[in-house]
This record gives sequence, structure tokens and C-alpha cells, in this order.
Amino acid sequence: MRGWPPSSLPPPRPPPFALPSPPSPSGPIAAFLRTLPEKDPAEVASRCLAPLLDTVVDANERLQQAGAQPPPRKAIFRLQRRPSLSIKAYLSRIVEITGPSTRCLITALVYLDRISAKEYPSSLTVHRLLLAAVMLAAKHTGDGNSSWSYDIYTRATGVPVGELKILEMEMLRMLQYDLVVPPHQLFAYGTKALQYKKLPVFRQESP
Repeated sequence: MRGWPPSSLPPPRPPPFALPSPPSPSGPIAAFLRTLPEKDPAEVASRCLAPLLDTVVDANERLQQAGAQPPPRKAIFRLQRRPSLSIKAYLSRIVEITGPSTRCLITALVYLDRISAKEYPSSLTVHRLLLAAVMLAAKHTGDGNSSWSYDIYTRATGVPVGELKILEMEMLRMLQYDLVVPPHQLFAYGTKALQYKKLPVFRQESP
């Protein structure tokens, strides 16, 4: 068609649903995120997350015994008997073999809290809930070779690959497929976890 396209076109309009980029973290949040890779995941797991989860499990067990809390709902996460391996030993083995980052471990803690209204950690469920949370957090944060390898988690925990996939999918459903943890949430959960055993939250930087 003659005269088409016109020699000059108006600039394209931005789509009406375009959202502004979120602001970059600043202040204490930025300082925390900068120094997070420096924190030893094994130390964070054994000194902070494991004792914190022990406290949560004990509180939930007391509530359940008092009739103030129903028993765990999801059979896939529930073991037949209380495992002999402590939370600390179990998590330390996962960290030693799969090599997650500290950011991954804190992200897993956020996931456990998000699903606690649907499936809370008890002595019979905490091990498998923790395993599923770490697997999903590793995929979300892209932690090395453990991100997509089920075999490495089987080697760490003894759970068959088929069951790992079911645990992961059930956790994903309970999270409503939302794996994103904003910086302010990572900061909030991370500082509380680290301060639980008085580990430094972030290094004070000189001006």
C-alpha cells in the first residue's frame, strides 16, 4: 500500500501494566545482604537454625499435647516414629553433603514459617519439612550442583528420589508456588536467626 509505513511513527507507549522496578536495598538490609555470603552455612545451621527449630518443635508438641493444636495433616511428611537423628545432626549432614549457602538456609526458614499454618514442624514432621524447604530454596537461589540433583539429597538423607519429588511438590503447593523472598524478609528472618545464638548480623563497615 502506497505511503505505508509512514516516514515517522510516534514513540511506542509503555504497556499499561508496566510496574516500576523495586528499589535497591539500602542501609542495614544492604549491609546484611553484602556480608551474608561470608557467613559459614555449617555454623549457621548448627548454632542458629537447628536450636531455633528445636524450640519451635518443643512448643508445638506442648500445644498438641494440651489439645490446642491438631496433629500434622500431611502423611507424606509424617514419620511413623520419632527419628533418632537430631535436627542438628540431620541439617548438618544436609549442609555437609549438598553445600547450600547461608542465603539458601534462611530462605528455607522463611518457607517453613509460610506453611506453618498448614503443616507445622513437629518431632515427626520437621525432618522432611526441612528437607523439602532446603531443596526448594536451593533451586530458587541456584546453589551449585545441589540445585537440581535429587541424588545428592538421597545420599544425604536416605530418602528415595521418588519420595523427594513428592515432598518437593507438596511443599510447593503449600507455598502456593511462591518461592520469592524479598530482601526485607530475608533480612528480618536472617537477623532473628543469627541473633538467636548471638552471631553477628553483619560486619560493621568503616566509613
